[in-house]
Amino acid sequence: MGWRHIRGRVRPLRGTARQAVRGARPAPGRGGGKRGGRPGRLAPLLLVWLLWVGGAGAADWVVTPQIRLGGEFDSNLNYSFQNRQSDFILKAWPSVDFTYASEVSQYTGRLALTGMHYLKNSGLDKIDQNVTLAGKRQVLPRLGVTFSGSYILDTTLQEELTESGFIITRRPRQSYRLSPGLTYQLTERDFLGLEYGFGQVNYQDPEFQDYTTHLLSLRYGHLLANARTTLRLGAAGQAVNYSAGGNRYRILNLAAGVEHKVAEDFSLTALVGVNVTRLRELVGVRGPGGLFLVRPETSLKTGPFLELAVTRRWPRTSLTGGVSRTESASGGGDLLEYYRAFLGVDHAVTERLRAGVDSSVYYSTSSQERSDYENVILSFGPQVSYQLTERLTLTTGYRFGYREDLAGERNTHRHLVWLYLSYSRPWHYQR
Repeated sequence: MGWRHIRGRVRPLRGTARQAVRGARPAPGRGGGKRGGRPGRLAPLLLVWLLWVGGAGAADWVVTPQIRLGGEFDSNLNYSFQNRQSDFILKAWPSVDFTYASEVSQYTGRLALTGMHYLKNSGLDKIDQNVTLAGKRQVLPRLGVTFSGSYILDTTLQEELTESGFIITRRPRQSYRLSPGLTYQLTERDFLGLEYGFGQVNYQDPEFQDYTTHLLSLRYGHLLANARTTLRLGAAGQAVNYSAGGNRYRILNLAAGVEHKVAEDFSLTALVGVNVTRLRELVGVRGPGGLFLVRPETSLKTGPFLELAVTRRWPRTSLTGGVSRTESASGGGDLLEYYRAFLGVDHAVTERLRAGVDSSVYYSTSSQERSDYENVILSFGPQVSYQLTERLTLTTGYRFGYREDLAGERNTHRHLVWLYLSYSRPWHYQR
């Protein structure tokens, strides 16, 4: 047995487990940090994970190194309402994706760097880092162990938007995540899952507040007799603590729903529930003699939880879409009520040519009565890729973005155009 090259294309890794009912996911961990970001901090974690993998018997490895080179034009670097800055950005994306599978274990991982050089704003030059690991192992016939972890160094304009809908300027942002868990098969049709999630967020800019999150979730699933429908119940408790300002939030999430496979290539998910949030915030008040005092203020709020998703695949076309609503921590020091909707279509025009279009809507508003933050962001655009050779692919695309500050009655827009060339060489190893 040994390494051999795999013909064909390999898609990049995607996704993490869903919160509470479908698996615990810590609230956004972020940062570019005042402490400085080094992926080496995950080295002990990576070592333990590799030793765990190495203990298994016969298994298959797939390792896919890839390099992408190209550039993009951004008409509004910071999504600003005023003083918009545009620039051409040269990029290089080296990465390695790997998967491992045996009779009792499955693991995936990614190591990636993104180097960026701004032609006009060279002070923004940086190297993003991404290290992610996820896996599960059946340690007993009914008992399984799960694990996921990540370290991400990027900018607030990327992860902050997708995680909470909060828009802030392009500043380094650093996040750590760690989520161990257990699964137990009660019967052939019933299972339980328990998971703990830790997240830490650091920002380089002192204007934004670092925070940590702890999440504990319990979920139950029952597969109906048709073997296509799974009923789900879940409960999760989350604690969000800000390092500055003293704000603390405690969130209880209760949800129920169903996952249904209409066909082998058509699945639907619907989860609904409630978030009960206890907020402890430091507020400024005028005291005796006109002195400005700071005192804690506690309140209790309830809000809906919603997650709808659809996946449909045809021989040459795939469609994904979804709608969600929840509460999310943000760099502004408070919780945001966060709504998100997305829809994407990908189509193989020919054996070498692929085309797709995707769109998304983000709406977020602050949970604090004293805050007037209320933003909506729309984006959509096409992308086309052409496989020049077995290992070489050319990709180009365009995205239009629109942002509106509903409280401030102002709006702005953004245009992104990109072109890059990617080279990948998958390898397969069996033992």
